[in-house]
Amino acid sequence: STFADAAAVFDRYTLWDQLPAGVAARIREAHVETPKPGDPLFEGCETLVVGSNLVACKAAARAVRLA
Repeated sequence: STFADAAAVFDRYTLWDQLPAGVAARIREAHVETPKPGDPLFEGCETLVVGSNLVACKAAARAVRLA
């Protein structure tokens, strides 16, 4: 998604007045969009998933059984 996408949602549902002033200003003034895959900003970054929905569900089930 982009700042333009967010602005379109705020326009569509007339939500601008419900945003903090700083957030609204940032969205309205954004000229640089969010980085996309392949952006040099991500060079040297690594993502490591240490959990999953399955892990969370198993932990919740175990907690309920022990309660």
